[in-house]
Amino acid sequence: MSSLIETTDFCSARMNVAAQSANEFYETETVRLNAERRLFGEELQKTDDPDKRAELQSALNENTLEWAGLESGWQSSTLREKLSHGIKRAGPNISKMGFEKRIALEATSSAVIAQSRGQKTDARNFLVGYAAKFNSESQNLGGFTEKILPGAFSEVLKNNCDCRALYNHDSNYLLGRTKSGTLRLFEDEIGLRFTCDLIPDDPVADGIMRRVKRSDISGCSFQFCVEKDRWKFAKMPGEIDLRIIEKIGQLLDICPCVYPAYLDTSVTVIMPRSAAQIENDAQTERDLSWVRFSSAERQLEEIDSRVRLQKATENLREFDYAEAGRIIARCSG
Repeated sequence: MSSLIETTDFCSARMNVAAQSANEFYETETVRLNAERRLFGEELQKTDDPDKRAELQSALNENTLEWAGLESGWQSSTLREKLSHGIKRAGPNISKMGFEKRIALEATSSAVIAQSRGQKTDARNFLVGYAAKFNSESQNLGGFTEKILPGAFSEVLKNNCDCRALYNHDSNYLLGRTKSGTLRLFEDEIGLRFTCDLIPDDPVADGIMRRVKRSDISGCSFQFCVEKDRWKFAKMPGEIDLRIIEKIGQLLDICPCVYPAYLDTSVTVIMPRSAAQIENDAQTERDLSWVRFSSAERQLEEIDSRVRLQKATENLREFDYAEAGRIIARCSG
């Protein structure tokens, strides 16, 4: 069994991490399926009970089909095919914990945000939006697409991650930070929602705010590393590999950006409606939350989210090693 090891310079860091992840998924699934098949075979030899034998044989047949699908998918994987010409087979040295940015192009912020001299930014403006949305498929990331499952950010947010709000992932354009309380992150049923306080009379914040208000900037990105994911490899002509992210390990930054990899992300500017709301942070936060959607739009979004989650559940069968153990325990009891 070969490993995807070290890519040449034409592969980006994003592709390196994806290659390592896809290869690890293939190898882990192969080990799991081989172990299941061996256990099922051993249990078949131990029992003469017709019902137990039928259940074990059915599980063994499913295992065989899953293994065949994995092998077929890996051989036709667009990511594997794309990287195969640039792979050196030496030893695993690609860090799966490398940070990944989700912008469609390697955009930079070399062009300085307009300096709004003589113009005042309204007091206490906010950027709000979704840096990521669940079950929303990304654009082609260079040979694969990906989507994020609900709950992927829950643990990293519980651990009080020190996340920054930047522009185009550029640390020269710092807009807010969770540690200081100027950036607040929330995971809801739709995705990773954020609220960022903008600095009054700040040229950088003012320039970004004005571009967001004009819809020149309408999407977001985030920089992260993955702790748990799985892959659905391409099987038909015209398909590409799909990466399914189940758990985010670290979250470095979120940012309004020019070229978002996820087109469903969003960012907008919110201005409090009265001075009384500015003085009451808790009330302001509640007011900001309802701005996400009108009641009709929110209802449609929730329905769409449930439908997509149901389809994802139906299409991605969860038959793991623990389930194999339960079948064996039941048949041996």
